[in-house]
Amino acid sequence: MVSSAEQLRDSLDAIAAMEPGFVAAMEEVVDMEAFYAYVAAEYWIGQNDGYVLNRNNNRVYFDPLDGRAKFISYDLDYA
Repeated sequence: MVSSAEQLRDSLDAIAAMEPGFVAAMEEVVDMEAFYAYVAAEYWIGQNDGYVLNRNNNRVYFDPLDGRAKFISYDLDYA
């Protein structure tokens, strides 16, 4: 079974093939490892009202230590 994080990585790889440098550019702005963990956690707990399945109930925090974006989930109605 392919995990959602693997599917996301595959999608980014496909985009990178079309747009060279896309993944590297995203990694400068977004903490991708934290994002993959965030996506996996939302699927694991069944959060169908969050960012992954509904683009809802999340905030983006820019960490002052590395300047990259991190996603924060809130209002876990259905999880």
